[in-house]
Amino acid sequence: MKTRAILVLLIIASLNLPAQQASPALQVKSLIENYQYKEAVLLAEQQLSSDTTLTEIILLEGEAMSALFRFKEAENLFLRAWHADSSNLRIMNKLAGLYRQTGETEQAVHWYKKILAKDSLNESVCLQLAAIYSQTEDNPAAFKLLIPLYSYDSTSFYLLKQIGNVCQDLRKPDSALLFYYRALRINPADAGTMVKAANILIRHKDYDSAVSITARFMKENTKAYSVMRLNAYATYLLKDYPGSAERFRRSMRMGDNSKFTLKYLGLCRYKLEMYDSAVPSFRKAYVMDTTDVEVCFYYGVSAMRSFSPDTGLCYLQKTMKIIMPSEQFLLTLYAELAGAYNLSSKPDTALEILLKAHNTDQKDPAVVFKIAYQYDYYLHKPLMALPWYEAFMKMKPTDSASAQNLPQVMSYSAYARNRIKELKDYNKHKAASK
Repeated sequence: MKTRAILVLLIIASLNLPAQQASPALQVKSLIENYQYKEAVLLAEQQLSSDTTLTEIILLEGEAMSALFRFKEAENLFLRAWHADSSNLRIMNKLAGLYRQTGETEQAVHWYKKILAKDSLNESVCLQLAAIYSQTEDNPAAFKLLIPLYSYDSTSFYLLKQIGNVCQDLRKPDSALLFYYRALRINPADAGTMVKAANILIRHKDYDSAVSITARFMKENTKAYSVMRLNAYATYLLKDYPGSAERFRRSMRMGDNSKFTLKYLGLCRYKLEMYDSAVPSFRKAYVMDTTDVEVCFYYGVSAMRSFSPDTGLCYLQKTMKIIMPSEQFLLTLYAELAGAYNLSSKPDTALEILLKAHNTDQKDPAVVFKIAYQYDYYLHKPLMALPWYEAFMKMKPTDSASAQNLPQVMSYSAYARNRIKELKDYNKHKAASK
């Protein structure tokens, strides 16, 4: 007991306030504010050993216990303080916060409601309770709670932002935008709110507005790369690939090292046929996330088209192992994989891949043409190509597609028509010469 008393005296002596001037509660509070939680508990228990009715000391010891993650002891202390003073809103708030911290949502809601029964326009409590409702997907309850508060005070940034979040969760994008814009008028430098607003515009394909609002924001907030990244992405969606690439690079110079930025910078360069420049971006993005099927695929294609067929083939094969993609993506993957095998001098394997593509979708004329061309150009078996060319023409293909992998630049149908005539003439000549 003597040792304990000495420790308490040492604790008091360590405070800035002299012992005779500082009240017991102020001494404990000072220790908590200086993160000396164990010392605060020790001093509080010393004070309570002589007077168990000191509600403020009980409450402060509960705070210290909570900071030490001794939640059950903190709960007992808060309840003890509440039984001593059941009208104290601060004690109720501490209990609600503790239950929220420990994941006991129903208990947290119970105590927040007790506070609101006494103080219905307590903004802090309304925001906390609304956040719980949003987390538990009870967004109508959150909205019902916040709107009266907004009618009372329409100038609170955090209130406007939270109403915007709730409206977004309720799938009311126009209302969400309205509240986000109002929040930004109060705090125009909040990047998080700007990102939310721009994301809504992008999801609803209003890319021009997304570019416009993010560009205005960046004039005053030149280091907010999260906003610059969205500006670049909206520009990408507008198919301004040079402009998008320049913005993504600017975002990286600001400190943005996200996979998203690396991926879309790579895609910009891919769209611009700058395959050599695209490869490093895709490689870095792939290292960050080896499960992203698009990154893996475009890395493989870019490597292949920048004359690194082995690397291209490796990553196109990896793409097949990540996930089962959609049918359309799978057909594109098969076509690129076949191209990689052709560049690696493996035309037989390329043919196997194209036949797999045909089994995936037997009505795709482009696949049928590529099988014919594989036999004709890569395998040097023109007579085996003929029935595939004829099958292709029976599908009545459009002339819009160009045969990009052919030595000649012409439509598939024009090439097939000419080749069918040449092969039939060859067969007639061969038959006549016998």
